[in-house]
Amino acid sequence: MLCAAVCAVLAGGCEDDLRVPYIPPTLANWPQPYRGVAGLKVHVFNTGYVRVPEALVLRGGSLTRKRDLAVPAVLIEHPHQGLVLFNTGLNPKAKEASPAGEWLAAVLGAEVLPGKDLASQMHDAGFKPEAVRWIVLANLRSDRTGELESFPKARVVVTKVEHEYAQGGNRGYDTSTFDDVANWKFIDFASTTGVATFPVHVDLFGDGSCLLLDASGSTPGALALLVRLPQQPLVLADGFAAVEEQVRYAAKPAAAADLDAWWDHIWRLKRFKDLVPDLVVVPGRDLAAVGALHARDIVVHPFAAPRQDAAPTPTAGGLERFIPRPM
Repeated sequence: MLCAAVCAVLAGGCEDDLRVPYIPPTLANWPQPYRGVAGLKVHVFNTGYVRVPEALVLRGGSLTRKRDLAVPAVLIEHPHQGLVLFNTGLNPKAKEASPAGEWLAAVLGAEVLPGKDLASQMHDAGFKPEAVRWIVLANLRSDRTGELESFPKARVVVTKVEHEYAQGGNRGYDTSTFDDVANWKFIDFASTTGVATFPVHVDLFGDGSCLLLDASGSTPGALALLVRLPQQPLVLADGFAAVEEQVRYAAKPAAAADLDAWWDHIWRLKRFKDLVPDLVVVPGRDLAAVGALHARDIVVHPFAAPRQDAAPTPTAGGLERFIPRPM
């Protein structure tokens, strides 16, 4: 992730401007008026922060201005499937556990507050980690898989493409966080039908409650999750968008596995929001919009702001391996 993002920064984001794709103003397999699924409820926890230069988040961003990116995990109470997690957040012991974790902490300034790992927050909120039956992962990068081992009884949902890519030793992936998973469900969008403005989807439980969306582009096999809450639909948009600027303005990411695919998907999300104004979109790394929500079916659990000194002092010359010092 870092290497690709820095290369994009050095290139100055000079790729040809992408044309806005035409997304038909129609909603496939979407009942109107809206009908949600009774008994669904969402809980948002934040497991920490990653502090990075803005240029590693958004194309054309500043190399000196820092962004504190939240690392949330979302718990879904399902009336028939029990507890479902979307991502598992940062591992508080990642720095000591693997070179990838040490790199994440030293270069990106990862911060996990004491006692605020996902399992601890769930306990404090009255949920038992061992009761989690399903985990949906937006991708297999280490800041989504950090706490997988805390939920050994859960079935883990990821795309087949993402799982294969993650085995290749690519930057940002730490196979030690998921190599002990025995119960996988691999998703393949090749022969599925459309929903809303998206050409393909997978109905995870077959009841219309949790719909998996193809979010490939940011990573080769990224996922998003459409949750049909009783009062309004919710898209957990990690994969589509890290921060609010991408949802509002289609601001390009600093790096993407397939920028063309990402561009198509973000405009499909924006068209969906245009056609369904009540749609709640939660960016993958930006909790500001979530913190302002006041909805009966969405509970945002309290989270501390990042410490101003959260980012460790980088190793001397660390970034200069990628960005030459000005002459």
